[in-house]
Amino acid sequence: MTHCHPSGLLRIAAAVLCAATLAACQTTGDPRKGGLLGWNEQQAMARQRALEAQRTAAQRELGQEKQRSAELIARQSQLGSEAQTLQASLASALGENDALDARLLDLMGQRKLADAELARLQKTLEASRAARAAARSAAADRTASAPVAADKLAWHSQEVNQYNQLLHAAVILLMGR
Repeated sequence: MTHCHPSGLLRIAAAVLCAATLAACQTTGDPRKGGLLGWNEQQAMARQRALEAQRTAAQRELGQEKQRSAELIARQSQLGSEAQTLQASLASALGENDALDARLLDLMGQRKLADAELARLQKTLEASRAARAAARSAAADRTASAPVAADKLAWHSQEVNQYNQLLHAAVILLMGR
Protein backbone atom coordinates (compact mmCIF):
# COMPACT_ATOMS: atom_id res chain seq x y z
CA MET A 1 0.00 0.00 0.00
CA THR A 2 1.33 3.40 -0.94
CA HIS A 3 1.06 6.35 1.33
CA CYS A 4 0.61 9.83 -0.01
CA HIS A 5 2.71 12.48 1.45
CA PRO A 6 0.72 15.30 3.04
CA SER A 7 2.39 17.80 0.74
CA GLY A 8 1.20 15.74 -2.27
CA LEU A 9 -2.35 15.96 -1.03
CA LEU A 10 -1.94 19.67 -0.57
CA ARG A 11 -0.73 20.01 -4.14
CA ILE A 12 -3.71 18.04 -5.46
CA ALA A 13 -6.15 20.07 -3.36
CA ALA A 14 -4.49 23.30 -4.51
CA ALA A 15 -4.75 22.23 -8.17
CA VAL A 16 -8.45 21.39 -7.78
CA LEU A 17 -9.10 24.66 -5.97
CA CYS A 18 -7.18 26.57 -8.65
CA ALA A 19 -9.21 24.94 -11.47
CA ALA A 20 -12.48 25.71 -9.69
CA THR A 21 -11.40 29.29 -9.13
CA LEU A 22 -10.47 29.79 -12.79
CA ALA A 23 -13.86 28.45 -13.88
CA ALA A 24 -15.55 30.78 -11.41
CA CYS A 25 -13.61 33.79 -12.71
CA GLN A 26 -15.35 33.80 -16.07
CA THR A 27 -16.98 37.17 -16.83
CA THR A 28 -20.36 37.72 -18.41
CA GLY A 29 -22.67 40.50 -19.50
CA ASP A 30 -25.58 38.90 -17.67
CA PRO A 31 -25.71 40.04 -14.02
CA ARG A 32 -27.49 36.81 -13.08
CA LYS A 33 -24.50 34.78 -14.25
CA GLY A 34 -20.81 35.13 -13.76
CA GLY A 35 -18.02 34.07 -11.58
CA LEU A 36 -15.93 35.80 -8.98
CA LEU A 37 -15.17 38.68 -11.31
CA GLY A 38 -18.82 38.65 -12.45
CA TRP A 39 -20.18 41.41 -14.61
CA ASN A 40 -18.32 42.85 -17.63
CA GLU A 41 -19.48 46.17 -19.05
CA GLN A 42 -18.68 45.42 -22.72
CA GLN A 43 -20.43 42.07 -22.51
CA ALA A 44 -23.37 43.70 -20.76
CA MET A 45 -23.67 46.35 -23.48
CA ALA A 46 -23.43 43.72 -26.21
CA ARG A 47 -26.13 41.71 -24.44
CA GLN A 48 -28.36 44.80 -24.20
CA ARG A 49 -27.90 45.52 -27.92
CA ALA A 50 -28.83 41.92 -28.75
CA LEU A 51 -31.92 42.10 -26.53
CA GLU A 52 -32.91 45.46 -28.08
CA ALA A 53 -32.52 43.99 -31.58
CA GLN A 54 -34.74 41.05 -30.59
CA ARG A 55 -37.34 43.44 -29.13
CA THR A 56 -37.28 45.62 -32.27
CA ALA A 57 -37.67 42.57 -34.52
CA ALA A 58 -40.57 41.30 -32.39
CA GLN A 59 -42.28 44.72 -32.50
CA ARG A 60 -41.82 44.91 -36.29
CA GLU A 61 -43.30 41.41 -36.66
CA LEU A 62 -46.21 42.34 -34.39
CA GLY A 63 -46.85 45.48 -36.47
CA GLN A 64 -46.85 43.43 -39.67
CA GLU A 65 -49.29 40.91 -38.19
CA LYS A 66 -51.58 43.71 -36.99
CA GLN A 67 -51.51 45.26 -40.48
CA ARG A 68 -52.25 41.89 -42.08
CA SER A 69 -55.11 41.32 -39.64
CA ALA A 70 -56.57 44.75 -40.44
CA GLU A 71 -56.29 44.03 -44.19
CA LEU A 72 -58.04 40.68 -43.76
CA ILE A 73 -60.83 42.29 -41.73
CA ALA A 74 -61.27 44.96 -44.42
CA ARG A 75 -61.31 42.29 -47.17
CA GLN A 76 -63.87 40.25 -45.23
CA SER A 77 -66.05 43.33 -44.86
CA GLN A 78 -65.71 44.10 -48.58
CA LEU A 79 -66.65 40.52 -49.49
CA GLY A 80 -69.62 40.70 -47.14
CA SER A 81 -70.83 43.86 -48.89
CA GLU A 82 -70.33 42.26 -52.30
CA ALA A 83 -72.26 39.18 -51.17
CA GLN A 84 -75.16 41.38 -49.98
CA THR A 85 -75.21 43.22 -53.31
CA LEU A 86 -75.13 39.92 -55.21
CA GLN A 87 -77.93 38.50 -53.06
CA ALA A 88 -80.07 41.56 -53.77
CA SER A 89 -79.34 41.25 -57.49
CA LEU A 90 -80.12 37.54 -57.42
CA ALA A 91 -83.36 38.14 -55.50
CA SER A 92 -84.42 40.66 -58.17
CA ALA A 93 -83.54 38.25 -60.99
CA LEU A 94 -85.43 35.43 -59.26
CA GLY A 95 -88.50 37.64 -58.84
CA GLU A 96 -88.38 38.57 -62.51
CA ASN A 97 -87.94 34.89 -63.39
CA ASP A 98 -91.00 33.92 -61.34
CA ALA A 99 -93.10 36.60 -63.10
CA LEU A 100 -91.89 35.62 -66.57
CA ASP A 101 -92.55 31.95 -65.81
CA ALA A 102 -96.14 32.71 -64.81
CA ARG A 103 -96.71 35.03 -67.78
CA LEU A 104 -95.30 32.48 -70.23
CA LEU A 105 -97.50 29.71 -68.84
CA ASP A 106 -100.53 31.98 -69.20
CA LEU A 107 -99.67 32.87 -72.79
CA MET A 108 -98.92 29.24 -73.68
CA GLY A 109 -102.40 28.32 -72.47
CA GLN A 110 -104.04 31.08 -74.49
CA ARG A 111 -102.24 30.48 -77.76
CA LYS A 112 -102.33 27.52 -80.03
CA LEU A 113 -98.76 26.33 -80.42
CA ALA A 114 -97.20 23.65 -82.53
CA ASP A 115 -96.07 20.61 -80.53
CA ALA A 116 -92.38 21.30 -81.25
CA GLU A 117 -92.66 24.92 -80.13
CA LEU A 118 -94.61 23.92 -77.02
CA ALA A 119 -91.99 21.26 -76.16
CA ARG A 120 -89.17 23.80 -76.65
CA LEU A 121 -90.87 26.34 -74.38
CA GLN A 122 -91.56 23.69 -71.74
CA LYS A 123 -87.87 22.61 -71.80
CA THR A 124 -86.83 26.23 -71.41
CA LEU A 125 -89.24 26.61 -68.46
CA GLU A 126 -87.92 23.43 -66.82
CA ALA A 127 -84.31 24.53 -67.22
CA SER A 128 -85.18 27.97 -65.92
CA ARG A 129 -86.90 26.48 -62.87
CA ALA A 130 -83.90 24.22 -62.17
CA ALA A 131 -81.57 27.22 -62.40
CA ARG A 132 -83.88 29.20 -60.12
CA ALA A 133 -83.94 26.39 -57.52
CA ALA A 134 -80.14 26.07 -57.63
CA ALA A 135 -79.78 29.84 -57.22
CA ARG A 136 -82.10 29.89 -54.22
CA SER A 137 -80.15 27.02 -52.68
CA ALA A 138 -76.85 28.84 -53.23
CA ALA A 139 -78.28 32.02 -51.72
CA ALA A 140 -79.39 30.10 -48.63
CA ASP A 141 -76.02 28.30 -48.22
CA ARG A 142 -74.23 29.77 -45.20
CA THR A 143 -71.41 27.19 -45.13
CA ALA A 144 -69.36 28.57 -48.02
CA SER A 145 -66.56 31.06 -47.38
CA ALA A 146 -67.21 34.65 -48.46
CA PRO A 147 -65.18 34.47 -51.71
CA VAL A 148 -66.75 31.14 -52.71
CA ALA A 149 -70.25 32.38 -51.81
CA ALA A 150 -69.74 35.56 -53.84
CA ASP A 151 -68.55 33.56 -56.85
CA LYS A 152 -71.53 31.18 -56.59
CA LEU A 153 -74.02 34.02 -56.26
CA ALA A 154 -72.52 35.85 -59.22
CA TRP A 155 -72.63 32.71 -61.38
CA HIS A 156 -76.23 31.85 -60.42
CA SER A 157 -77.35 35.45 -60.89
CA GLN A 158 -75.86 35.44 -64.40
CA GLU A 159 -77.52 32.10 -65.20
CA VAL A 160 -80.95 33.25 -64.00
CA ASN A 161 -80.57 36.50 -65.97
CA GLN A 162 -79.83 34.49 -69.12
CA TYR A 163 -83.01 32.45 -68.62
CA ASN A 164 -84.91 35.68 -67.95
CA GLN A 165 -83.80 36.93 -71.36
CA LEU A 166 -84.97 33.69 -73.01
CA LEU A 167 -88.33 33.78 -71.18
CA HIS A 168 -88.77 37.46 -71.95
CA ALA A 169 -88.16 36.80 -75.67
CA ALA A 170 -90.68 33.93 -75.57
CA VAL A 171 -93.30 36.15 -73.87
CA ILE A 172 -92.81 38.87 -76.48
CA LEU A 173 -93.04 36.31 -79.27
CA LEU A 174 -96.31 34.87 -77.90
CA MET A 175 -97.79 38.30 -77.22
CA GLY A 176 -97.22 39.22 -80.87
CA ARG A 177 -99.34 36.32 -82.10
